[in-house]
Order: sequence, then C-alpha cells, then structure tokens
Amino acid sequence: MFKLTRDRGMVPATAQAEVDPPKERTTAEMHKAKRNGERLMPDNVTKLLLPENQRPRAVVQFASDIRSRRQKFLWRDRMPLGAVALFAGRGGVGKSTFAIWLAVEAQHGRLDGDLEGHKITVLYVSVEDHWETQMKPRLTAAGADMTTFGKLTVESTVDAATGERIPLLPEDTEAIRDAIVQTGARLVILDPITSTINGDDHKREVVRAVLDPLAKVAAETDCVVIGIMHFNKGGGAASDKVSGSHAYRDAARALMLFAKDEESGHVVMTQDKGNYADFGEMSIEYDLADTVVELDDGDLAHVARVHMLGETSTSVGEIINRTPVSDEVVQWLTDYLRENDGVVLVEQGERDGKKAGFSVHQLKRARRRCRPQVVSKKDGMRGGWVWRFAEESAKSAVTPDGALLGDSASEPRTLQEPR
Repeated sequence: MFKLTRDRGMVPATAQAEVDPPKERTTAEMHKAKRNGERLMPDNVTKLLLPENQRPRAVVQFASDIRSRRQKFLWRDRMPLGAVALFAGRGGVGKSTFAIWLAVEAQHGRLDGDLEGHKITVLYVSVEDHWETQMKPRLTAAGADMTTFGKLTVESTVDAATGERIPLLPEDTEAIRDAIVQTGARLVILDPITSTINGDDHKREVVRAVLDPLAKVAAETDCVVIGIMHFNKGGGAASDKVSGSHAYRDAARALMLFAKDEESGHVVMTQDKGNYADFGEMSIEYDLADTVVELDDGDLAHVARVHMLGETSTSVGEIINRTPVSDEVVQWLTDYLRENDGVVLVEQGERDGKKAGFSVHQLKRARRRCRPQVVSKKDGMRGGWVWRFAEESAKSAVTPDGALLGDSASEPRTLQEPR
C-alpha cells in the first residue's frame, strides 16, 4: 500500500511511519492548523472528525439484485408516484386552489392514474392561509373528505414549552416521513415550499440539501410531494421564471407552470417538465368559480373552487411573453361586426382585417378582448365558419349544497384566488 506525502511523494506506508510517525491532534488543533493555512490530508481529517464506526463507506449493489418495476403515476403521464413535483406561477392565479382540486380528485380515487378507484390520505402544510377561515372552507367547496385530509405541522419544545410550528427543511424531513408512514398518505403538499426552507433558496446547495432528502422520502414511501412556489417578475423562458435557484427545476420530476390569460380570463396550466412519460403539448385551462359554503359556525363564506374547462393550445410561456393587443384592432373588429349585423364569414373578415393593416394572429387575439367576445363557429351543417358576438350568459350562484342557480350552469361566476 502507498500513501501520498507532502514532501516525499509516493512512499510505502511502512517507511513513512518510520521516518515521520503520525501525531495525534485534537479537533481544536486541527481547526487551528487549517486557519494557519496548513493542508491536512483527507484521511487525517476524517480520522479526527469521525469515530471509526461513523466514517462514510461505499455501498455497491449489483443490478442483478435489483428488481425492476413499472413507473406508476398519481396523475397519468404527468405526476409520478415516489417523486417531488412543483407548481409555480404568479400570485392570484389559483395554484393553491388547483392543488386542492387535484388532491380531492386523488383523495376520492377520481384522478386518472394508477390510484384511480382507490381513496387516499392527503397531508397539507399551509404557511400563508389559516385553516379555520381559508383552508377548510376551500376544502368544503372542493368536496374534500375531511377525515383523510390532514393539516401537517411539527411539534417542538423550546425552553420547556411545547407547541406546533411549520416544518423547517431539511431539519424536519424525518418528521414528515414519520407522518407519511403513520397515516399512509400518498400526497403531501407544501404551500409554499419556499417558506419551509431554512436557508437562502437562491443557493443551489441549500435547495439540493432540502429537495434531495425530500425526494428520498417520497421514493421510500411511494408518495408524491408537491411544492408550491412563485414566479419571478418579467418575461423570458417560462421554465426560468421559477423563483430561487435553478436547482428546484433540476430536482423536481414534474414541473407545472400557471398563468392567467388576460385575454380569455381563464387560468392556464402548462407542464414544463416530466421525466418519466410523454405528457403531450396541450395545456389545461380552468376558471376559479365563486362558491358559497356553509361554515361550522353557521355563517356563509365565498371561496374559490376550480371549474375545469379542458385542454388548450395556449401555453404559459406564450402568456407571459405576449405583447398586449392594441385597442385599435379590438375597436376595429367590434365596429366591423356591428356594421355586418354581428355575423361575418371568417375568410372575409380576415381579408378585410388584412386590408385594414391587421394580421390573422392579431385578429384572433382581439376576438377575446372584444366585449361582448367574438367567437368563431360553424354556421350550420353545410355552412362555413363565421365570426359572431357571443351571447351574454347569465351569472350563476352556487348554494352550500352544490346546486347551481341561474340560467346557465355551464358558466359559473369567477373570481381571483383570495391571496
């Protein structure tokens, strides 16, 4: 065996011991030597800092001893089980409300995936919203099973006083793991995850020190951990808008981005990353519907719930980088339809719009901003496509028992998420 020494190069370990016998140093002496600029050999540092039974050791497991299996999904092709996923977007777009919708769908076994048909337990860390006034009313609106939707906190003792607090990561990772094991939870939501991190989350090493152990817990328990976070301001690549270090995106196995489309009034969710399946190119579109719920104290409250609209080709990246449609094209299109009794063939409208100096893309986006909106519809079975003003839909109210009142149950009243 050979050792590398500072002055003598590569010499046999036995000869080194004869000419330069090792000196035992205390930990304090070792730190003093480092402050003085002395280089210490890695084996000496390890020997001084850790007892023999605590030193790191390499572990090798051959592939022949590993049993392969299919990757399973909580949400088919979008959200893998045993992994960390992230929801990111600007404030007020309903990320938390969407997370609750997803959790309740999974809770009742309605979410398309490998747990469809199986009821699950959900654990939720809410840093910014009170459970009594915000969380439980939202859960009521979403139709949650309150017996299997848990508020997750950590109990700690400081100066002989015991109390509950929000989990701090990575210190409380094992406490979260214990809660998952004890309840059998398959979904944990940290809202927002940035408020649980003990350190500067703009530093890669801080984020990895949190997400890597959390991913290990998710893998060991076959649970999904969703972290909710915010966007940075401005435009640019949508995947680069996640606040904090880029290590967030690197560590997550699924990343969902959220933005409100001001032209349509709908919220759009685009999946930006999915490591284990082809999740497709289409985004998901939804509204935040105003829902009246009856509270435990007998009072009533208005809260938001997700009203799913389906798939859309509009992406979050397109929305945050979109150049605003000018009022000029909106006014031209509105006047143009009124001059033609509210109905015009699409081909004719595009030709006339081009003569007026507007592109097809500008006209398409302007249709959504017109009031009333201009929709494109097939004119009968054999007719062509036409532009026409959309009919005004009646406002709907939602009663505590979930019934819809008004002339149109398909067009619920919408509002911003209350935060």
